[in-house]
Amino acid sequence: MKLGIMQPYLFPYIGYFQLLNMVDRYVVCDNLQYTKESWINRNRLLADSKTSADTYFTFSVKKGQRDAFICDRFYSDQMEKDKEKLLHMLQFVYKRAPYYKEIYPRMEEWLSCGEHQVAKFNVCMMKKIAEYLDIHTEILVSSEITDENYKKEAYRRQDMVKYMCHYFGGDEYINAIGGTVLYDKEDFAKENIKLGFIKTDDIHYKQFAREFVPNLSIIDVMMFNSKDEVKALLHQCTVI
Repeated sequence: MKLGIMQPYLFPYIGYFQLLNMVDRYVVCDNLQYTKESWINRNRLLADSKTSADTYFTFSVKKGQRDAFICDRFYSDQMEKDKEKLLHMLQFVYKRAPYYKEIYPRMEEWLSCGEHQVAKFNVCMMKKIAEYLDIHTEILVSSEITDENYKKEAYRRQDMVKYMCHYFGGDEYINAIGGTVLYDKEDFAKENIKLGFIKTDDIHYKQFAREFVPNLSIIDVMMFNSKDEVKALLHQCTVI
């Protein structure tokens, strides 16, 4: 059984969904320390329809303890304004995108999720997009692990991942390509876990800009590609 583990990012880039599509079970690791200025509460879109500039959209997070887990953090009281700001951005930038009329109403619906807890809201968005793209991977959440020994133990990152593989029944773990500097295949093999890293192909599709801007939010991908085209892009990757 193939297992993927990632943090709960906000409308992440297509590589995140490639991994989700590739594995049998996907564990959202929400019991790690929340990090400011990460992909957890922000992402990138085109800044306008005429240039190659990109810009961030951000959902502000309430202040909390510095070492608080992601699952213990909440979006701020201005979350509804942040949602409206994102929708206005989509109207301004993507109104002439080929699939705007299909995706914008879905975004309105998806954003109506009333959850304010950061991880739960992000997972809700991920599940909505996965459903739209016919991705049927089982999605689990690490904070729901009931093993008291796990909660008490201070695992190193690699040991935590191996524990989750055993706990969730995974004998093959696929990680993002950045994990090549964190995880060792031989070390995982000692515990009968096959380790692989997903590498996204050099994906290009037509945007407004004269020069393609890569690795933007999945929202950008869906605005410029039909559902079937996005599903095809999910397979433009390899495991090394």
